[in-house]
Amino acid sequence: MGFPAKRIALASILAPFFLGWMVVLWWLLAVHVPRPFFPREPAVELEIPLGTGFRNAAELLAESGIIPSSRAFLVLGYLRRASGRIKAGRYEFSLPTSSVRVLDDLLRGKVKLYQISIPEGYNMYQIADALEREQITGREEFIRAARDHALLTELGITAGSTEGYLYPDTYFFDRGMSPEEVIRVMAERFGEIFQPLWEKARTASPAELSRHEVVTLASLIEKETSAGSERPLISAVFYNRLRKKMRLDCDPTVIYGIWEEFTGNLRREDLARRNPYNTYRKRGLPPGPIASPGRESLQAALFPATAPYLFFVSRGDGTHYFSTTLSEHNRAVNSFQRGKR
Repeated sequence: MGFPAKRIALASILAPFFLGWMVVLWWLLAVHVPRPFFPREPAVELEIPLGTGFRNAAELLAESGIIPSSRAFLVLGYLRRASGRIKAGRYEFSLPTSSVRVLDDLLRGKVKLYQISIPEGYNMYQIADALEREQITGREEFIRAARDHALLTELGITAGSTEGYLYPDTYFFDRGMSPEEVIRVMAERFGEIFQPLWEKARTASPAELSRHEVVTLASLIEKETSAGSERPLISAVFYNRLRKKMRLDCDPTVIYGIWEEFTGNLRREDLARRNPYNTYRKRGLPPGPIASPGRESLQAALFPATAPYLFFVSRGDGTHYFSTTLSEHNRAVNSFQRGKR
């Protein structure tokens, strides 16, 4: 027995209608709806390698369980003209999520950011080590970039490296960044801090030191003391010695000059070695900074205390004793160093 003609006609009319709604339902579930019937899951990280095509990215997302359908994602990408526009990098997706949200993240390059804190007084080798530990960039790649002449010219740095011009701060970097990008961010932050101080100092009095010399001096101050109140006094000592053509006799400069071979114990023979950073043998400032100075040290280098001191020695408690004459200094050395011996 065949179906009545009216039923067949009705079925032929309704079939596309129901099929269309099934497609819409599939589209909503596969693309727009973040799977509401599933419980919350731990966040999933996924690396989209540089040069990954949109189809391969869709397959990676589906294999990782981030999206339910690579086919639906490809259709969505076609409608959004996403081919060739997604950004490489490591992403973190909170599940469940929707394909629309995932695609938005890929198009905006909303990669996962990793927090890293660079302490005051770190030199570029220590910064490179810290960045490598956090897998932001490789140590050797970073050091090469820090010495790249073209990048230095772009940043307006007249020295042979970015040493001293990478501001110590807390940053959020992604693991897809190049060392050049990291350096630009840190150098820009340095400019934000230093430039207002430099302009204020130049307004107050004529420049006794060049910009580079001020940054160099600030790095010495940073390495000599962690006591904020002492920094202007340390600065005054260095200024007074520079004016009198005295050697600075700064241990941290010697250590920087032999950094790659320094074992942690500064020896008498190290003080006698000839290198541009040995301020026990060379008069004046070293050729460049030896570390990344913070705001207080930069300010102290620009605004030293008015004091006659020429010497200082550690008290052993994080502070220093300041002297005007060599005989007073020697007595202080005997007094404060006796306990150490």
